[in-house]
Amino acid sequence: DEDQYQEAIAILRDRSEKPPLGHLLAVKSEKYHHGVSGGIDGLRKLLRIKGNIFPVNLNDTDLHTETTRGLHLEREHDLDELDKNPDFLLEDAVSRIFLEPAVEANPETLRAIKSADKIVFPPGSPYGSIFPHLLVGGLPEAIKKSKAKLILVSNLMTTKGQDHHLSSVSRWLQVFQYYLDDGEWIKKHGKSRIDYVVVNDNHIDAQIVSIYKRKGQNLVAT
Repeated sequence: DEDQYQEAIAILRDRSEKPPLGHLLAVKSEKYHHGVSGGIDGLRKLLRIKGNIFPVNLNDTDLHTETTRGLHLEREHDLDELDKNPDFLLEDAVSRIFLEPAVEANPETLRAIKSADKIVFPPGSPYGSIFPHLLVGGLPEAIKKSKAKLILVSNLMTTKGQDHHLSSVSRWLQVFQYYLDDGEWIKKHGKSRIDYVVVNDNHIDAQIVSIYKRKGQNLVAT
């Protein structure tokens, strides 16, 4: 429709970068609308998304990573490329992540969590996409106070470098619980704040598994 067309023109008008669409749509939309919230609203209009999308926070921050052997990475990109780092060994593993500077949660996100029926953490990079949400000030507390069902969906495969040591659902769950501070919840309430963990117990074709193994990825054991 006309609104969608005009939004596409506005977001993609700046074609000066090489390659022309080298920047993500989200970056271009944020630039045009002068902010994260406006950029997201622009993409909702462009892609005809009916649901609401709230960024977890509205300020710039960097994801820092430390490993058991003392490597310190200062950007998420460095974590993504960890397996290519000449100083990284497979005997090493991510030991801690933190945000610098520290940031507080977007108030709209907190209100959405408070009124939610379900909170779902989907599959994704544990240290790059999933756990960092729990580093944002006020978010773990909002999740624990919410009456929503808390649902986690486990990955099927590990990723070489990032989470190869999280080789089982139980190990992955332990790290999630650490960043959620679920231990304190268990002490107070006698049970975990997590209601459901969705795992795959169906057969995965051996040929598909072998493709991932050639990339240094393995099945997450259930």
